[in-house]
Amino acid sequence: MQVKSLLRQVAGGGALIDFARKIRSRKIDSSADYWEGRYRDGGNSGAGSYGCLALFKAQFLNDFVRSEKVQSVIEFGSGDGAQLELAEYPVYTGLDVSRTVLDVAREKFRARPDIHFLHTSEYSPILKRTSSSRWT
Repeated sequence: MQVKSLLRQVAGGGALIDFARKIRSRKIDSSADYWEGRYRDGGNSGAGSYGCLALFKAQFLNDFVRSEKVQSVIEFGSGDGAQLELAEYPVYTGLDVSRTVLDVAREKFRARPDIHFLHTSEYSPILKRTSSSRWT
């Protein structure tokens, strides 16, 4: 049986077929190209940032931040901020490859001085070096 036939039988399979067609119809050279295009076309950060998956993630991370007395959080791939709306972080810095989604997130959290967003091209050389090595 062909993959398309299987996907049509699965809940949401039609959406996956549409997604594959969309990917094939435009040139995507990198993850940054994919995410920029997705957000520019009105897409969001995906299922893990909404609904029961988002609630589960938020509960886990908020419990961890509280129990370990974490003072600041940095997130690579901050997306549209939907997950962040559920977060209870003292200080937050989100990095993303999409300038489009960063504009959305900055607007959404403009009244929060404890929340900052940067494009991945803006993070420091020290962080670049550290992110390629093991955290200690």
